[in-house]
Amino acid sequence: SSRNVLDITEDTGLIPRACVDLFLSAKQKCCNGEINVEFSYLEIYNEEINDLLSHHHQRTGGSSSNNKLKIRETYTNEVYV
Repeated sequence: SSRNVLDITEDTGLIPRACVDLFLSAKQKCCNGEINVEFSYLEIYNEEINDLLSHHHQRTGGSSSNNKLKIRETYTNEVYV
């Protein structure tokens, strides 16, 4: 049997649920049917931040030294990577 991407079961994880909610919300708010979405999937391991979706990330070595991600904070105390 085929499954629809919107089929949410009790076994469905957090990320698929978030994606469904994101696209349903965008569909309701978007007037021309076009939307641009960017994702990051971050891991903190051994005090290093890795974007697991980046093509620079390698499972064995993580980010190269010149591609290291850093946590930043704005003057209004908003945190971003």
